Amino acid sequence: MKTLLPILWWLSVASVSGHDVVRSVFGGQKTLDIFLSAKKVMAERLHLKERAIPRDLANYTRDSATTLSQAQIQALHRLFTDTSSYTWNYEQRNGQKLCVPNYGVLLTFHSERSVVYIALCFECDLFAICVGDTPNPQRVNSEEDLDRIRPQLVVLVQALFPKDAQIRALDPHIARPN
Repeated sequence: MKTLLPILWWLSVASVSGHDVVRSVFGGQKTLDIFLSAKKVMAERLHLKERAIPRDLANYTRDSATTLSQAQIQALHRLFTDTSSYTWNYEQRNGQKLCVPNYGVLLTFHSERSVVYIALCFECDLFAICVGDTPNPQRVNSEEDLDRIRPQLVVLVQALFPKDAQIRALDPHIARPN
C-alpha cells in the first residue's frame, strides 16, 4: 500500500496539472467559456508602480487600450487552447521557474457574462489568467510558462504596440535575463 500511494498521487497530479488545458490553464470550464466567447479583446501596456509587488494586477498602471482584430483574437484562442503550447510543469526537470513575473501586457477578454484577463511577462516568459472584479482579479491558472508560444505572442504585441520601444526591442526567441 505504501508504494501504491505515491503512484496514485502522481497519477492524480499528472491528470490535473498535466495536459489538461481546461483546469491547468483556465482554472475550469467557466473561465475557458468566457475566454472563447469574448467578442471584444483589448490590450494594454502595464507598468509596475514604484516599490509595488509585481504579482498583483492592482499594482500596475495601464496605458490606453488597443482593440484586437478578429484574426488576432482567433490566434490567441488557438495558442492558449492548444496543449502543445505549454511545457507542462511536471515535464520540466526543475518544475516551475524561480522568478517573479513583471507583467508588461494585459489582454482583457470581454464576453456577455464576464471578463478574463491574461497578463504576459516577457522578462521570464510567464503568464497569468485572472477572473473577477478589478483592480485585482483572482489568478486561476497553475500552468504559467509561455516559452513555446513566445514567438507568436511577441509578434502579436509588437503589432499592437508598434511605437513602444520596450515592445519593439523584444526578441521573439529569447527571454530577457532577470
